[in-house]
Amino acid sequence: MPSKKEIISKPSTTLSPMPEKKFVNLNKTERIAYIEAAQLTNKKKLAPAGADHVTKILTIITAMIACPVPAKAVITKYIQFLMIYPADLLDMASDHILKKHKWNNFPKLAEFIEPMEELYSLRLSEQKRLLKMHNLELGIINQQPTPRGFRHISSSLKGKNNGNT
Repeated sequence: MPSKKEIISKPSTTLSPMPEKKFVNLNKTERIAYIEAAQLTNKKKLAPAGADHVTKILTIITAMIACPVPAKAVITKYIQFLMIYPADLLDMASDHILKKHKWNNFPKLAEFIEPMEELYSLRLSEQKRLLKMHNLELGIINQQPTPRGFRHISSSLKGKNNGNT
């Protein structure tokens, strides 16, 4: 499994990383196109593996560890939890299990998820960051409206404080 430093130092998109100075010097259309390409690439990297891929991985792990096959309901739950993760991360997690799992029992769900979770959340964060960049380029500002009650209470408190002083 790659170290945390290696994960963070690698760009999360497969596009060639662009120095910030070059990116800023692009015109608006080029910047939007670059961001959209990065979003598309990252979206592909976040695509769920699906039930078939998870079933294949569970079958391989069961055979290679030589452990008894869990009940169908248990396998169904494993598939339900694992199918949301991308195929490359599932493959990495299964390789990790095959290298590290010492006993002939079926691996716990956490043994699959723990090696993937950090990379998966980095990809999700990258997708959010790219969406924010895209919205900024398009001039879309996502501001949370201030609740009327808060303004009303704070202004009335100011008035009461001023009146009492």
